[in-house]
Amino acid sequence: MWWMGLVGCWWVPPSSTSPSGMTGVVLGADGKPVADLLVESVESTERTDAEGRFGLYYKRPDTHVHFIHESTWFRRRYMDDDLGKSVEIRIPEVGPRTVACGPFACDVELRWELGSGLSAKSRTQCTPGASAGVRGAPHGTPEVVCRGDGGAALEAEVVEEGTEVRLLAPARDVELTLDLDGASVGGCEMFAADQSAPTGGSPVTLHVRPGAWAWAVCDGRASLPVLVPQEGSAAVRWTPDGPAIQPPPGVEHTTLLLVWEGGQLVVPASADGQFQLPPLAAGSYEVTLHSGSPPEGRGDGVEGPSGVVVGRAVEGGFVGHLQLGGALTDGIVEVKLRP
Repeated sequence: MWWMGLVGCWWVPPSSTSPSGMTGVVLGADGKPVADLLVESVESTERTDAEGRFGLYYKRPDTHVHFIHESTWFRRRYMDDDLGKSVEIRIPEVGPRTVACGPFACDVELRWELGSGLSAKSRTQCTPGASAGVRGAPHGTPEVVCRGDGGAALEAEVVEEGTEVRLLAPARDVELTLDLDGASVGGCEMFAADQSAPTGGSPVTLHVRPGAWAWAVCDGRASLPVLVPQEGSAAVRWTPDGPAIQPPPGVEHTTLLLVWEGGQLVVPASADGQFQLPPLAAGSYEVTLHSGSPPEGRGDGVEGPSGVVVGRAVEGGFVGHLQLGGALTDGIVEVKLRP
């Protein structure tokens, strides 16, 4: 490895690290040498030997070497303290990460500064409402750049939850209008994310993120939600018709959270303890009942008869699953507790 023939002459790798080249060893997260790894610079490429060693020249201003490991691009730049040394590059522990795209359609680049001159980046592509995967991402919070058409960076806020990186649009003032479908109601309240405002049918303005769900509750019944757009207003349509969920005796909570593939909404309990819903399409719904913060846990996808909520009591509330084989436009939905 240390002597290579090139165009009829002997190529000699650098004997130590300097502004002209780098020698070193690549180690995995477990401290063992990484053999046969393609290490590159602007001047040349080389594969590490059985001991993880390499030696490459570079040229100012690109005084660094780079390589790809588990689909992530790593770069080790030259630092003044490297002069005369053999550099040790230790690849950090990596694992899969998910990027929740939110409302964005963009090329996503995740960047990590890992210390000691080592950095990393990984790329994926986002479409609105979808998730994108990164196979070998380092641990730690990355800097995230989301570039739309033309390469312009889009303004996105980043929230990290475990191995998921969520892209959130900055909040803005959004005008929400309400269509009462010709019905006469006693009172309505408009909701979007964690904000709300009463309305008598007139438009209301809430400061929320695009991609958040907006809905209305009139006379105790919720509307179907709509997504807040990137620009412009949002219109919510409410109808007086729909089913209601009736908790069994002993299950008394003030709030219902309903989540499904096409949306999510929060419904307050009526005076008789029921939760009045909008008409629901066929599909699978997660049902959570609580009187404070939503409890942890889900309904585990346990399927009962169509049109029946099957679930269990958990600390702080109830979690269940509702499977609908067809549209549900009225009637009372039972809740069945399982052990």
